[in-house]
Amino acid sequence: MRNILLIAGPVTDPHRFMSELGCHPDIAALPPVTLGNTLHAVARRAVSAASGGDRSGDALLTLAREEGGAALASYFTTLRASTGKPAIVLHDPSGPMFPFLNPPDIDLLVLTRTAESAAVAVGAGAIARVIDAAHKALESFERRVAGFGVSADRIHMVDEEALRRDPRGLWPEICRQIGVDDGVDAVDAMVRPSVAPWSLRSGRF
Repeated sequence: MRNILLIAGPVTDPHRFMSELGCHPDIAALPPVTLGNTLHAVARRAVSAASGGDRSGDALLTLAREEGGAALASYFTTLRASTGKPAIVLHDPSGPMFPFLNPPDIDLLVLTRTAESAAVAVGAGAIARVIDAAHKALESFERRVAGFGVSADRIHMVDEEALRRDPRGLWPEICRQIGVDDGVDAVDAMVRPSVAPWSLRSGRF
Protein backbone atom coordinates (compact mmCIF):
# COMPACT_ATOMS: atom_id res chain seq x y z
CA MET A 1 0.00 0.00 0.00
CA ARG A 2 1.21 3.47 -0.84
CA ASN A 3 1.42 6.44 1.49
CA ILE A 4 0.11 9.52 -0.29
CA LEU A 5 0.50 13.16 0.68
CA LEU A 6 -1.78 15.55 -1.20
CA ILE A 7 -0.26 18.95 -1.96
CA ALA A 8 -2.74 21.55 -3.21
CA GLY A 9 -1.66 24.26 -5.62
CA PRO A 10 -2.84 27.87 -5.82
CA VAL A 11 -6.61 28.39 -6.19
CA THR A 12 -7.41 24.68 -6.22
CA ASP A 13 -10.21 23.00 -4.24
CA PRO A 14 -8.49 20.21 -2.29
CA HIS A 15 -11.45 19.63 0.04
CA ARG A 16 -13.71 18.72 -2.86
CA PHE A 17 -10.98 16.50 -4.31
CA MET A 18 -10.50 14.75 -0.95
CA SER A 19 -14.26 14.32 -0.58
CA GLU A 20 -14.34 12.52 -3.91
CA LEU A 21 -11.31 10.38 -3.03
CA GLY A 22 -12.94 9.46 0.27
CA CYS A 23 -15.87 7.88 -1.60
CA HIS A 24 -13.54 5.20 -2.99
CA PRO A 25 -13.98 2.06 -0.86
CA ASP A 26 -10.23 1.40 -0.68
CA ILE A 27 -9.00 4.88 0.23
CA ALA A 28 -8.72 6.53 3.63
CA ALA A 29 -8.86 10.27 2.82
CA LEU A 30 -7.93 12.14 5.97
CA PRO A 31 -7.99 15.80 7.01
CA PRO A 32 -4.78 17.75 7.63
CA VAL A 33 -5.17 18.50 11.34
CA THR A 34 -3.11 15.65 12.79
CA LEU A 35 -0.41 15.93 10.13
CA GLY A 36 -0.10 19.65 10.77
CA ASN A 37 0.24 18.99 14.48
CA THR A 38 2.92 16.37 13.80
CA LEU A 39 5.04 18.68 11.64
CA HIS A 40 4.58 21.65 13.96
CA ALA A 41 5.81 19.43 16.81
CA VAL A 42 8.94 18.63 14.77
CA ALA A 43 9.54 22.33 14.22
CA ARG A 44 9.12 23.05 17.94
CA ARG A 45 11.57 20.27 18.85
CA ALA A 46 14.09 21.71 16.39
CA VAL A 47 13.81 25.11 18.03
CA SER A 48 14.17 23.57 21.47
CA ALA A 49 17.18 21.47 20.47
CA ALA A 50 18.91 24.49 18.98
CA SER A 51 18.24 26.71 21.98
CA GLY A 52 21.59 25.88 23.57
CA GLY A 53 23.62 26.18 20.42
CA ASP A 54 23.34 27.60 16.92
CA ARG A 55 20.02 29.40 16.63
CA SER A 56 20.43 30.43 13.02
CA GLY A 57 17.67 29.76 10.54
CA ASP A 58 19.86 27.27 8.66
CA ALA A 59 20.51 25.26 11.81
CA LEU A 60 16.83 25.11 12.69
CA LEU A 61 15.86 24.04 9.19
CA THR A 62 18.49 21.29 9.16
CA LEU A 63 17.21 19.89 12.45
CA ALA A 64 13.61 20.02 11.22
CA ARG A 65 14.56 18.31 7.95
CA GLU A 66 16.40 15.56 9.82
CA GLU A 67 13.46 14.81 12.12
CA GLY A 68 10.67 15.55 9.65
CA GLY A 69 11.17 12.48 7.49
CA ALA A 70 11.12 10.11 10.45
CA ALA A 71 8.07 11.83 11.94
CA LEU A 72 6.15 11.59 8.67
CA ALA A 73 7.09 7.92 8.21
CA SER A 74 5.87 7.15 11.73
CA TYR A 75 2.67 9.10 11.07
CA PHE A 76 1.82 7.02 8.00
CA THR A 77 2.68 3.78 9.82
CA THR A 78 0.10 4.68 12.45
CA LEU A 79 -2.47 5.53 9.76
CA ARG A 80 -1.92 2.26 7.95
CA ALA A 81 -2.32 0.24 11.15
CA SER A 82 -5.52 2.13 11.95
CA THR A 83 -7.23 2.13 8.55
CA GLY A 84 -5.82 -0.90 6.74
CA LYS A 85 -6.04 1.14 3.54
CA PRO A 86 -3.81 3.38 1.43
CA ALA A 87 -3.95 6.67 3.33
CA ILE A 88 -4.17 9.98 1.53
CA VAL A 89 -3.59 13.01 3.73
CA LEU A 90 -4.12 16.61 2.76
CA HIS A 91 -1.09 18.70 3.63
CA ASP A 92 -2.21 21.97 5.17
CA PRO A 93 -0.69 24.65 2.92
CA SER A 94 -0.34 26.95 5.92
CA GLY A 95 1.68 24.35 7.82
CA PRO A 96 5.40 23.50 7.63
CA MET A 97 6.48 22.22 4.22
CA PHE A 98 10.20 21.78 4.62
CA PRO A 99 12.04 19.32 2.38
CA PHE A 100 13.30 16.19 4.11
CA LEU A 101 16.92 15.08 4.19
CA ASN A 102 15.78 11.45 4.20
CA PRO A 103 12.30 11.42 2.63
CA PRO A 104 9.91 8.75 3.95
CA ASP A 105 8.34 6.17 1.65
CA ILE A 106 5.60 8.42 0.27
CA ASP A 107 4.17 9.58 -3.02
CA LEU A 108 3.00 13.14 -3.62
CA LEU A 109 -0.35 13.70 -5.30
CA VAL A 110 -0.21 17.29 -6.53
CA LEU A 111 -3.41 19.16 -7.39
CA THR A 112 -2.82 22.02 -9.82
CA ARG A 113 -4.57 24.35 -12.22
CA THR A 114 -3.16 26.61 -14.90
CA ALA A 115 -2.31 30.22 -14.18
CA GLU A 116 -4.99 31.32 -16.65
CA SER A 117 -7.76 29.31 -14.98
CA ALA A 118 -6.58 30.49 -11.56
CA ALA A 119 -6.93 34.10 -12.73
CA VAL A 120 -10.44 33.38 -14.01
CA ALA A 121 -11.32 31.77 -10.67
CA VAL A 122 -10.59 35.01 -8.82
CA GLY A 123 -12.63 37.00 -11.34
CA ALA A 124 -9.77 38.73 -13.08
CA GLY A 125 -9.00 36.53 -16.06
CA ALA A 126 -8.69 39.44 -18.49
CA ILE A 127 -6.17 41.40 -16.43
CA ALA A 128 -2.64 40.70 -17.66
CA ARG A 129 -0.94 41.49 -14.37
CA VAL A 130 -3.18 39.04 -12.51
CA ILE A 131 -2.34 36.28 -14.98
CA ASP A 132 1.36 37.14 -14.62
CA ALA A 133 1.06 36.95 -10.83
CA ALA A 134 -0.72 33.60 -11.17
CA HIS A 135 2.14 32.30 -13.35
CA LYS A 136 4.67 33.36 -10.72
CA ALA A 137 2.63 31.75 -7.93
CA LEU A 138 2.43 28.49 -9.88
CA GLU A 139 6.17 28.51 -10.60
CA SER A 140 6.93 29.11 -6.92
CA PHE A 141 4.61 26.26 -5.96
CA GLU A 142 6.25 23.89 -8.44
CA ARG A 143 9.70 24.74 -7.03
CA ARG A 144 8.48 23.93 -3.51
CA VAL A 145 7.10 20.58 -4.66
CA ALA A 146 10.31 19.72 -6.52
CA GLY A 147 12.33 20.59 -3.42
CA PHE A 148 10.27 18.42 -1.09
CA GLY A 149 12.78 15.59 -1.38
CA VAL A 150 10.54 13.01 -3.08
CA SER A 151 11.84 11.56 -6.36
CA ALA A 152 10.17 12.77 -9.54
CA ASP A 153 8.72 9.34 -10.38
CA ARG A 154 6.71 9.46 -7.15
CA ILE A 155 5.16 12.86 -7.82
CA HIS A 156 1.78 12.59 -9.56
CA MET A 157 0.23 15.75 -10.99
CA VAL A 158 -3.54 16.18 -11.27
CA ASP A 159 -4.89 19.02 -13.41
CA GLU A 160 -8.02 20.08 -11.54
CA GLU A 161 -9.63 21.76 -14.55
CA ALA A 162 -9.08 18.68 -16.72
CA LEU A 163 -10.54 16.49 -13.98
CA ARG A 164 -13.68 18.63 -13.79
CA ARG A 165 -14.10 18.46 -17.57
CA ASP A 166 -13.66 14.69 -17.81
CA PRO A 167 -13.90 12.97 -14.39
CA ARG A 168 -14.68 9.53 -15.81
CA GLY A 169 -11.68 9.78 -18.10
CA LEU A 170 -9.20 10.89 -15.43
CA TRP A 171 -10.30 9.20 -12.19
CA PRO A 172 -9.19 5.72 -13.38
CA GLU A 173 -5.67 7.04 -14.05
CA ILE A 174 -5.55 8.74 -10.64
CA CYS A 175 -6.64 5.46 -9.02
CA ARG A 176 -3.88 3.59 -10.84
CA GLN A 177 -1.31 6.12 -9.63
CA ILE A 178 -2.54 5.64 -6.07
CA GLY A 179 -2.63 1.86 -6.48
CA VAL A 180 -6.34 1.19 -5.86
CA ASP A 181 -9.23 -0.27 -7.85
CA ASP A 182 -9.94 1.75 -11.00
CA GLY A 183 -13.13 -0.11 -11.91
CA VAL A 184 -16.47 1.40 -12.92
CA ASP A 185 -18.09 1.11 -9.47
CA ALA A 186 -15.21 2.87 -7.72
CA VAL A 187 -15.11 5.64 -10.31
CA ASP A 188 -18.89 6.07 -10.14
CA ALA A 189 -18.64 6.57 -6.38
CA MET A 190 -16.10 9.36 -6.81
CA VAL A 191 -17.91 11.03 -9.70
CA ARG A 192 -21.07 11.23 -7.59
CA PRO A 193 -19.73 11.74 -4.06
CA SER A 194 -21.87 11.69 -0.95
CA VAL A 195 -23.21 15.04 0.23
CA ALA A 196 -21.89 14.34 3.75
CA PRO A 197 -19.13 16.75 4.82
CA TRP A 198 -15.69 15.33 4.08
CA SER A 199 -14.37 16.00 7.58
CA LEU A 200 -17.23 13.98 9.11
CA ARG A 201 -17.07 11.09 6.68
CA SER A 202 -13.31 10.71 6.89
CA GLY A 203 -13.22 10.07 10.62
CA ARG A 204 -10.15 10.03 12.81
CA PHE A 205 -7.49 7.54 13.82
